[in-house]
Formats: sequence, structure tokens, C-alpha cells
Amino acid sequence: QKNYSLAEQYYNEALSLGEKNAVYNIAMIYQSEGKYEQAQKYLENLAQNSNNPELYYNLALSYDKGKNKAEAEKYYLKTIELSSGNNDVSLKAMNNLGLLYYEQEKKDMAVKYLKSAVDNGYYNAAFDLGLIYSQLGDKENAEKYLLISLEKAKNNDALYHLGILYYDQGKKDMAVKYLKQASANGDKDAKLMLDSM
Repeated sequence: QKNYSLAEQYYNEALSLGEKNAVYNIAMIYQSEGKYEQAQKYLENLAQNSNNPELYYNLALSYDKGKNKAEAEKYYLKTIELSSGNNDVSLKAMNNLGLLYYEQEKKDMAVKYLKSAVDNGYYNAAFDLGLIYSQLGDKENAEKYLLISLEKAKNNDALYHLGILYYDQGKKDMAVKYLKQASANGDKDAKLMLDSM
């Protein structure tokens, strides 16, 4: 079991002894406990003298989870700027920035960043991209990215959405195929849809 209060105590002792890694670690503890403002204070302090993209990513994540979307956007962009474009932290920043833009109803920007993440091998972004394309009425790209999500990211949630997509297109056999797979994986909505067909 994670004992954050004990870890926090030890990291605070390390901080008092001048251990710089303790600052980052205590910020991560605060973030995992949902104490985003406290995490931000430590991460902001570290960021003043750093070009570490992972530090900026965690700062962006802290602001994102703390509902300060403007600061989250700023630091996701900084993460991408400092990264080499296709490393893991940069791709996660692209994904999260795409989702942030989607929440703000900036669909073109959401598509841009999610597509960039997928195109660079971050297939977890494909599911959200497929859903966005579906909502935009672009069934061809919706299908493409939902299939990528299913095949490359092994995201079984794509099964249900592919079933619905095919159902809406009148492709009943394909719809049944994916809805049955989703239902077999425990998706109750897929079972309800199959029962109503």
C-alpha cells in the first residue's frame, strides 16, 4: 500500500538537507494525492532552471487536472517544444493537448495534435481521434482511427464504437461482428444494442 504521508515526511527531511531530487518527488506525491496547487508550487520552482520536458509535462498535467487549462496548454506546448517530437513524453503531451482542445471545442486543433501523436506511434490517441471524427461526421477517418485503436493499442472500447459506426452506415453484419466482440468483453451497452437489433 502506498504510504504518501510517510514518503512526504522523508522527502521533506531530504529537502531540508538540500537534496534536489526530493523536490520533484514530493511534487509527484502531491500530484498523485490530488493536491495540484502544492505540486505546481514545487514544479514551477524546478522549471525556472530546467529544460527537462518531463518536468514541464508533469507541470502541465498538474495544471490540467487542477482545471487551469490555460496554464496546462502553455506547459504542454513547452513540453513539445523541448522534446524531440516523437519521444514518449512529447507524444503524451500531444495527446493531452488534443484532449484539452477538444474540451474547449477547438476540434481542428484537437485533431491536429491527436493525429500527430498517432502518426508518430502513440496509438492510445487513436481512440479519441476516432470518436472526434465520428462526431464530425467523417465516418471514413472515424473507422480508420478506431481500427488503429483496436489493432495497435488493443483498446477494446473501440469494438462498441465500431459496431455503432457500422450500424449507422447500414452495415449490419459488420455492426453485429464488433458488437458481439464488445459484448463478450463485458460491454453492457453493446449487449443492449444487440438485443435491440
